[in-house]
Amino acid sequence: MRRPDLSIPCRGRGIGVGVLWLVSCSVLHGAGLPYLASHASAIVVGSVDGRTEGPTEVSFSLNVVEVLSGVVPGSPAKVVHPWTGVVRRTGTTQQSLYGIWFLTSGASQGTWDVLTARPLAVHTVFGLFLPAPVSSPTAGPYTYPQGTPLLDRLAYQVAAGVQSGNEDPEIILGAIEGMDSPAVRSILDRCSASNRPAYQVVGIAGRLERNVPGVIEQLSQSWPTIKDNPLTRDIASALKSSWRDATPANVQALASFASVIPRTDRVRQAAAWTLAAIHSKEALPFLASLLSGSDSYEQEQGVNGLAAFANGCPMRTSDNVITMSYLKCDQPTPYRSADTVNNFAFRSGTPDLQRAPLVSFWQQWWLSHPELR
Repeated sequence: MRRPDLSIPCRGRGIGVGVLWLVSCSVLHGAGLPYLASHASAIVVGSVDGRTEGPTEVSFSLNVVEVLSGVVPGSPAKVVHPWTGVVRRTGTTQQSLYGIWFLTSGASQGTWDVLTARPLAVHTVFGLFLPAPVSSPTAGPYTYPQGTPLLDRLAYQVAAGVQSGNEDPEIILGAIEGMDSPAVRSILDRCSASNRPAYQVVGIAGRLERNVPGVIEQLSQSWPTIKDNPLTRDIASALKSSWRDATPANVQALASFASVIPRTDRVRQAAAWTLAAIHSKEALPFLASLLSGSDSYEQEQGVNGLAAFANGCPMRTSDNVITMSYLKCDQPTPYRSADTVNNFAFRSGTPDLQRAPLVSFWQQWWLSHPELR
């Protein structure tokens, strides 16, 4: 068991906790449009009729329908993309593909390469482009005027392509990663208002990532419809990694929502983690309730949250986990004492014999402070 130094930034202590937190709540949706747009020489909407695959590369002719950025002299554009790290069958495949392609200079004169647009599909041709609507998005629900910034246009194109092509809506989350604009919010609003659970999940997850007001209420209201959808992993990820709204009413709303979800649900586990990360006064009743359960993970969050509150620790975020400054517990608080410091949090997987005294201490601490309830 390791306890942090509460007076100075903790370097080298608890590093596993921080790293595991970052890994556990990171979902690799995609490269993100900001990255793709900044690294592409040209961005086009285009089609592919067939391709030739070999053990080290795939090549195809890209019929350019629209140039969204950059200059592409002539169509079709010859694309040669190297494959790595996987054994492949060789040969020619006739298959129609249509979408947004992010072109870079090819290895040989007169050729282009393409950026990987969907890292989760990195070893297939489907990882090399993002969906786009066959008809202009200006004719559908994702209308945008002339002069719309490139990233917003791309986001609208992808959202329209996912919807019209009946593709996985999780692609939208990957595309808009790192973006927040009125256009992005409108896309998420449309997803949230969908009658299809997967789109609702994507809309809610995206709103959680951007701390949109009212998203916890929306999550609670939509839960009966979306709870069995596998994409709720994106909601759990967004709660853990991004949502940090310490407004009292919103913290209470999350605690109330989490209290009615089965203990084994990943969204409840994420909510417990987040409430421990926020550890405001409004989060304490829920965190204290976790101590009396039999689930070691929930007990851990209860102890961590109560200890962080009592010892004046800052709210835990993805940024201060990297720097370990979330363990610099020097905020003024009347609750810090030698005992609260000595009974500070424990790591995941702490043996029962070591965990039990900590749980008991914080249960007694909570009982001795009725003013916090």
